[in-house]
Parts: sequence; structure tokens; C-alpha cells
Amino acid sequence: MKFIVKDLTSESLNKKLIYVFIMPSLTATLKIKEGTSIDELSKALKELQQDVLENEKGKTLIYNPHICEKDNTVVFYERYVDSEALKAHSKNLTKNKIMMKLFKFVDPRMEIKNLKDI
Repeated sequence: MKFIVKDLTSESLNKKLIYVFIMPSLTATLKIKEGTSIDELSKALKELQQDVLENEKGKTLIYNPHICEKDNTVVFYERYVDSEALKAHSKNLTKNKIMMKLFKFVDPRMEIKNLKDI
């Protein structure tokens, strides 16, 4: 789903009003530390994914981690209902104990790319 369009008719103005709500999406890329066990990393990523989706239910629509062994990176694809949900997620991550455990396997510096629907 690219966006949600609500078509509301204003009877008093006899005009159509169209509201478009863009759902933010992004990728976050982290470098895997040398010597990291991919099995242990995968387990930590699944635990984080489950935690985020449970605690941000209805706000975080997609939170999918991927491992790219060729580049030695973890790439998260993320999608939120709105910009407020994205802000709340970012704030929550700084307090998330599972995310802190993940930093044992990855460099905490993230490359964030905001994506635009076409």
C-alpha cells in the first residue's frame, strides 16, 4: 500500500476534499562486527523484531531485518502509520534493552535512508 486516500465531500462548499496520508518508510543499515556469529545475530534480530512489533502494534507496520553477508551488513526495512509513529519508534529504540544487546554484534552507527513511494 503506497498511501491512503480519503475522499470527503463537503456539502456546504460543494467541493471534494482529498486528504493524503503518507506512511513513512525507511531502511536502516548497520555494519556487522568482525567475528560475529550469524546464527547469534539472527536470533537477536528476530527477538528485536518481535519486541518492536508487539510493543508498537498498530503504529509500526513493517519491521523486517535482513542480513547481507556479501556487504557484512544488517538492513532493516521499516514502515510506520505516520510520522508520529516513526518518532515514537526512534525514541523507544534508545531505551530498548534488546537493541542494546544487538550492539554486541553490530556497529551502533546507522545509515538511514528515507524512502519515497512512487
